[in-house]
Amino acid sequence: MVTCELCGKQVKTAQALRGHKTFIHGITGSNSQQPVTRVATEQQVSVLEDRLQKLERVTGLRETEVGDLLNDLLSNTEPLTNKLHNITKQLSKFSDTVSKMSELQDQLTLMATRSETNRIATKAELLSKGVEKHERWLNPESTDEVLLEIIGGPIGYLEKRIDNLSSSRQIKGSG
Repeated sequence: MVTCELCGKQVKTAQALRGHKTFIHGITGSNSQQPVTRVATEQQVSVLEDRLQKLERVTGLRETEVGDLLNDLLSNTEPLTNKLHNITKQLSKFSDTVSKMSELQDQLTLMATRSETNRIATKAELLSKGVEKHERWLNPESTDEVLLEIIGGPIGYLEKRIDNLSSSRQIKGSG
């Protein structure tokens, strides 16, 4: 392998190196290191200009157009940055609101649990008193006083109802 001392490209033979130097670097002759200046004819320039125009049409861009597009892009990013900043702030506020709602839900759950616990405790206390009275009622050693105490509440209630009904009939009967 032979290496071009100008660009570092490797070719297989010395003849290939001479061809490489001639066509790529414009150097002719075996010992000459100076590039040969070629004169381009008008026809060659015309062909190059045609190729350049075709490339510009294919890519659709020229240097000035690329610069203009870049400037447009940079000038249009500021409103987008502002919008992105606003969206970020709104998302942060929304996240805070969701967090507060979650805390409120936890507090409501705790309050409901406590309320249910209190209700159950009250029912248990009433049930306990009822069971206690029932046990006292069933106890064969209960005295008449104990039995009167147990049924005294319902009897008192019935007596009041009877008195109320009697008084309402007397009022209707006398009228």
